[in-house]
Amino acid sequence: MLKKINKYLLENHPLVWNTRLVWMLVTLVGMHILFFIIGFMSYLSPVDLHNTSFFQKYFESGFVWIGVLLSILILILWMNQYFKHNAFKAHYPKSNFSIYKEFLIIFLITLLSITQYFSYTQGLASRISSLKTSEEVEKEMDWVNRAAPFTLQNNDYRYNSTIYSQTNRCIDVPVFDSLVSEDDVLKLFISSKFKNNFWNLTPEDTIHYQKFKDSLLVPLYKNDEFDDVLIQHFPTRKDWKAPEDYKTQEPYISKNKYDYSYDEVVVEAADVATEAGRTTTYLYFNLNSIYNYCGLPVIASDSLKNGEYYAKETYGLLHGQKKDSIRILLDNYLKLANEYEVGHRFKDKDWIDYVYNPPYYFVDYELSSPSRYSEAHKQHFKKDYIAHSDMKNTLVNLQKSKSCVFSAYEFLICLYIALGITMMVFTFRMTSMRTWIISVVGSIVIYFIFFSLFFFVGLLIFGMEESLAAILFLLFVFIFWLLAYSGILSGKRKLVSGVNFIWSIWTFPAVIPVLVSLYTLYLDWKYPYRYDPNRVEHGHLVWIRENWDVIFALNLILVLLFVFLILPIIKKWQAMAEE
Repeated sequence: MLKKINKYLLENHPLVWNTRLVWMLVTLVGMHILFFIIGFMSYLSPVDLHNTSFFQKYFESGFVWIGVLLSILILILWMNQYFKHNAFKAHYPKSNFSIYKEFLIIFLITLLSITQYFSYTQGLASRISSLKTSEEVEKEMDWVNRAAPFTLQNNDYRYNSTIYSQTNRCIDVPVFDSLVSEDDVLKLFISSKFKNNFWNLTPEDTIHYQKFKDSLLVPLYKNDEFDDVLIQHFPTRKDWKAPEDYKTQEPYISKNKYDYSYDEVVVEAADVATEAGRTTTYLYFNLNSIYNYCGLPVIASDSLKNGEYYAKETYGLLHGQKKDSIRILLDNYLKLANEYEVGHRFKDKDWIDYVYNPPYYFVDYELSSPSRYSEAHKQHFKKDYIAHSDMKNTLVNLQKSKSCVFSAYEFLICLYIALGITMMVFTFRMTSMRTWIISVVGSIVIYFIFFSLFFFVGLLIFGMEESLAAILFLLFVFIFWLLAYSGILSGKRKLVSGVNFIWSIWTFPAVIPVLVSLYTLYLDWKYPYRYDPNRVEHGHLVWIRENWDVIFALNLILVLLFVFLILPIIKKWQAMAEE
């Protein structure tokens, strides 16, 4: 059977037979199916979804090394068969189109040999996608976005946490806004500028401050001075002391950093209370409020459900003092947390007791960490918490599984690696072994010369900058082409012209990206960055920075076109007399 197939291919499709395309496709498709199944089976539990780099799991597993070794083995075995017959070197007449098809076949085989990552990850994504429907994921995302303001994550007023601060707000909150007048904020704003010698203000400006009314941020609560005025209405929130909310009688496991032994220790509640009283008195005020939360942990497919939308929903619950509705929302969140094995603990208090404190709903607690460290006792104390970040990561991964989990850059990286290997194989196929080996060894010498010039010229004249490296690279490429074409057109120095021709082929894929980089350096030099809020960055710089993937994709197409255009030159070089 196999002999009949090979005979048919040899007689009717010699290029397919010579490149072993059919057998390589069968082998590589089988390999990708195997990696797809492995990826599909690699999901073990919902805890896996807590990882932000979940879909990069292939690189964290041992299968990445199996894939690398398999790629090397397959390519070596294939090349061993492929290089046995070379019609081009035997001066068998071949059209440019036939040679180009051979190049594309090499590229296809190489690409399929190195892309196990995509099959593995797609299998993993298919497994995750099968866990929930898109509608179920959207519903759960909505629950989490609604409950997010009540998770009290990273609420550290000592470092002016922006999550619950007044400046983080995105909607009006009359319960706070009614306490602060624009006149008071403006007066304090101008007084602060005057004291800090900003704007060259005079003492009279602090009296006639109303003329600077347009200098305030809109809305009013976005100004830092808003807090300074508001705090006057809440004297108990000044010189804030964190509440003693970490009392516990539970044991914890302590790891000795010297002998790595583990000891179980019971912490007395009295010790914690004393420690909290001594170490948590900070000279900071705390106006953090759930009203101020304006975040979006998981971006929904519905663009109307943004941070402002959920902030209004939260405002409705708080302003209406809908305690039962809030409790139902939190219970739904905890059910979801149990399903996805997201860590949480509410033993000291019920969750609702941490968040429901009308009318201002100040945030006094922090629930993002399962323990608190005592500097005096060198101990960790267990406390109530909710691992909201794990919940967010889980839903993000579920949402991502419903679409393409790969980025454009991942595709481009594999395409360029395959292109590099293809260039090496193709030039070996189209030139002599002697010429190719000298090119490989000579590349090391050229590499050393390049960096020596870069170092010495940069040190003496220009300074070792990116622009010098780009110019030197383009100069080297020009020299390669000059020596290659002069030799080929004259029909002399076949070895020298062949080596330089190979170098020019190997370096061509980098020419366009280097030219674009040089252009961006020129624009940066001509339009230097200056701190100016009204500065408009050059449009070309913005486009290039945001579209490098497009540039590399277009460059890949140009490289494939370039290979087709140089085929007559390869033939001309091959026809030159041996030295």
